Amino acid sequence: MKKLAAIITLIALSTFSLAQDAKRMERVSPEKKQELKIQKMETELDLTPEQKKQVDAVNQKYAPIQKVQKEKMTSLKKEIKKTRDAKHEEIKLILTPEQLKTMEEKKAAKKEQQMDHKKQYIKQRNELPKK
Repeated sequence: MKKLAAIITLIALSTFSLAQDAKRMERVSPEKKQELKIQKMETELDLTPEQKKQVDAVNQKYAPIQKVQKEKMTSLKKEIKKTRDAKHEEIKLILTPEQLKTMEEKKAAKKEQQMDHKKQYIKQRNELPKK
């Protein structure tokens, strides 16, 4: 029972922290994100004003292409999820209740492992020195 409570707590906390990260990213417009990236390049690579203009021009050139690609990727992800869900439903009809229970347990364990890995990655990323 304690494990279950701990798992639920971890999932709730990780969901909350991911939602906070998403909110922070939503507040910044694409133009502002691009400007921040250029500023970062400017400081890290010591760009000249001319190089900064050239990098900005390249970014402007590829922005519409990347926007279309992102939209395609989003729709493809939705299509993949729909196919995966349909496949899972068909498999559920084939399995016995015991097999289904085992499969769901393994799926939950894998999801927990992925969440642990994600938390560890976020923790490591947050510990990196800010430039």
